[in-house]
Amino acid sequence: MTVFISKNVVYDPLLELLQSNGIQLIDQPLITFEAVDFICPDSADYSNIFFSSPRAVEYYLNRCTVLANTRIASIGKATSEALKARNCTIDFEGDKSGQPGEVARAFTTFAEGKTVLFPQSDRSNRSMQQRLPSEQVVDLVVYKTLLQPRTFSPAPSVLVFTSPSNAEAYLRKNSILETQTIITWGQTTAAFLNEESIDVHHSLRHSTFQELTVYLEHLIRA
Repeated sequence: MTVFISKNVVYDPLLELLQSNGIQLIDQPLITFEAVDFICPDSADYSNIFFSSPRAVEYYLNRCTVLANTRIASIGKATSEALKARNCTIDFEGDKSGQPGEVARAFTTFAEGKTVLFPQSDRSNRSMQQRLPSEQVVDLVVYKTLLQPRTFSPAPSVLVFTSPSNAEAYLRKNSILETQTIITWGQTTAAFLNEESIDVHHSLRHSTFQELTVYLEHLIRA
């Protein structure tokens, strides 16, 4: 069995699980990121700022400052960790980053009708913004997501896609086989695959390596 994960694995329990069961791991992102030129917005234009990924944190804070009276929101733990590394105080953290609809509902209440800045990729799905009135939304592209497709031969037994862009990059040079098990890092990626008429066997709710490890252990023992 071979497991492909479109993300570098840094979680020892997952590595140990695969190694102890003689399973080959291919952990390789099929995307890369590139900074774009942008102007830092006037702090008077927003009162909340929502970060949807560690890359958004990196590319925005490399150029812009968040004022002390600005409330900072994060889609989930990985993004929060990136913010904490920059000494940012987090006022809102999504509980289930793999289910952006649930995070969006909670964040809508948190935002209290105030304007929100969204630093994002040029390929953002805008899951949070779709739940807010347009007058509350300030979109700002701070980086590009570039696809890096490659051919997999033989085809991996299990595919774990961590974003729609990674899934799209895979499909550029590979087909999905009926024998493959498809796992997604949340509902947004699952929705993309469903639009491509591809069935998803399991979608992670919290989008963590810990959750993935538990599911793969169940899959191995089945």
